[in-house]
Amino acid sequence: MAKYFLKKQNRSIGIPEKDIIDIAIESLGLNQVKKFTPEKNIIEYFLNSLANDKKKNIELTASEFSDEVTRESPAPGGGSVSAYVGSLGASLGAMVANLSSNKRGWENQVEMFSHIADQINVIRNELLLLVDEDSNAFNMIMVAFKLPNNSEKEKKIRLVSALSAAKKIWFKKPSDPLSGALSAPHSGKKREQKKDKVHRGVEVERCAKVVKRCTEV
Repeated sequence: MAKYFLKKQNRSIGIPEKDIIDIAIESLGLNQVKKFTPEKNIIEYFLNSLANDKKKNIELTASEFSDEVTRESPAPGGGSVSAYVGSLGASLGAMVANLSSNKRGWENQVEMFSHIADQINVIRNELLLLVDEDSNAFNMIMVAFKLPNNSEKEKKIRLVSALSAAKKIWFKKPSDPLSGALSAPHSGKKREQKKDKVHRGVEVERCAKVVKRCTEV
C-alpha cells in the first residue's frame, strides 16, 4: 500500500521497511483515532517479539555490535561481520539511487532509479538476516560438537548434526538482483550521457560490487 502512494508521488520505493510503514500509517490516517504502534499492531512484528526474547545482533547499536564481536565468544564472527559490512555497502548503493531518483530534471528517470534502489534493498535486507543466521548456525555447530563421540553411532550422529547446522548458512547466499543493479546504470548512460548521472551510475555499480564481494566471503 505504501509503495503505491510512493509511486503516485513519483518517489523511489527502494527505502527501508520502517519508512514504508510510517508512510502507510500517515497515508491511511491510522494515528487519527489512536496511536498506531507497529510493534504491537502489526501481527508479524508482535509475534516476532514474543518468539525472540534475546536481542538480535542486528538490533544492537553499531558500538554494541562491535563490542559483541570483540568479546571472547566465537560468534558473531567473520560471517556476521561480512554480512553486516555488505549490508552497509548495499545501503550506500541504495542511497545513491534514491538521491538520483529525487534529482530535479531527472523526473523521467525516477522509475529506473527506483527499480535499482528496490533491488539493492532486497539484498540489503537478506544480508541483515544473515548477520544473525550465521551466528545461530555456528552456535548450532558448537552444540553438535559437544554431543557424545565415543561409539561409531555417536560419531555419525555428531557429524550429521554438525553438517546439518553448517548447511543452514554455508549454502545460503542472498538472491542476486545485483546483476540488474549493475546493468541499469549502463542503460541509463546510453539514454542520457550527463556527467553527473554517469558518476551516480558508477557509484551504484561500485557499491553493488562491494556487496557482491562480501557475499562471496
